[in-house]
Amino acid sequence: MMIITPVIQVVKTSKQMTIYRVGGYVRDKLLGLKPYDCDYVVTGSSPEKMLQLGYTQVGRSFPVFLHPTTREEYALARTEKKISSGHTGFSTDSSSNVTLEQDLSRRDITINAIAEDMNGGIIDPFNGVQDLRAHIIRHVSAAFSEDPLRILRVARFAARFNFKIADETLELLTAMGINQDGLALSRERILNELDKALSYQYTSRFFKVLIVTKNLAVFFPTLAKAIECEDKQNQFISTLEQLKNTKTKYLVLAYTLAANNFKTNENEFSIDKKKLTLMKHASLIFAFLAQQSPNQSNDEQILNLLKKSNALRDQKSFLQLLQLLAELPYYTNDHARLILSLLEELSLMLIQLNFSDLANSPAGQTVQQAVQARQLSTINQIRTNYGI
Repeated sequence: MMIITPVIQVVKTSKQMTIYRVGGYVRDKLLGLKPYDCDYVVTGSSPEKMLQLGYTQVGRSFPVFLHPTTREEYALARTEKKISSGHTGFSTDSSSNVTLEQDLSRRDITINAIAEDMNGGIIDPFNGVQDLRAHIIRHVSAAFSEDPLRILRVARFAARFNFKIADETLELLTAMGINQDGLALSRERILNELDKALSYQYTSRFFKVLIVTKNLAVFFPTLAKAIECEDKQNQFISTLEQLKNTKTKYLVLAYTLAANNFKTNENEFSIDKKKLTLMKHASLIFAFLAQQSPNQSNDEQILNLLKKSNALRDQKSFLQLLQLLAELPYYTNDHARLILSLLEELSLMLIQLNFSDLANSPAGQTVQQAVQARQLSTINQIRTNYGI
């Protein structure tokens, strides 16, 4: 990852309206990455002046304005002061006297506290460029601890860039973990950070940071209990390091609970319906694969598994799930491969069965019973072919 060498400028206080690009856009640009959404900060202005220039105000907690042409967001430079708990418990000052440096000082980490003027000049009062070059994540000020979401953000940035965390920042994160500051966060905010972290190449760094700083039990308590000992933590981290697919990493989370005899609580990891369904169905197959021998299951148990995992109603999703399970390092042995292959063939064959001739079912049988009898017969035949 190559750091672009910027020209650093000294910020001069001015009451003249000035616009700067800030935050992630500048950071990614300096890293040589394609920057996406751009955040703008405006100094030396006021809501009245912005409205006169044709901007539309949209911010409630603090003044944010939409550009009259591009519709991009422009925020007035502001300072923040913690006055109550929660991520909204701040009083803000967005007066025209607030400087760019004051605005940058309220940001979480130094690599996010870099600004760029409209001529491309870099303003870096907290040495964020130096930390980018050194691949270090460092908090800007003690105000970092006022928002516990920043714990997860630091862990996530470590996963995204594979950066080291400064010792003093690790100490602060650990103090926040011991104090359980993260309990104040909503589940939605926590899971949003988790989802992003699972999409990165170095996902394991996210969990390493939470473990080392005693924050894993705060945000993911069941997972923390499941991997309480160091050996299990190392196994969990090692597994994540082998995977690239985000969905497969979600299955690792569900498997880790199931394999350590903890009731799978998918809600600990997501509130997204599709992800919850994926983990729920995977957990059913985890239990099936955990059996010492496939012969321990009878045909009815296998049919019940296929029905509960929706294999007969949504075959495409079921086959995708089997492919994801095959990527897990837990299932590289012959027994697991055989069972996954069996389930795949069963889902393909059962869905093709024709029941039109069962309108007049045998005496003493309902149509439903006749359908199930044919399904069970098919399962038994295919199992026999597999030598199971």
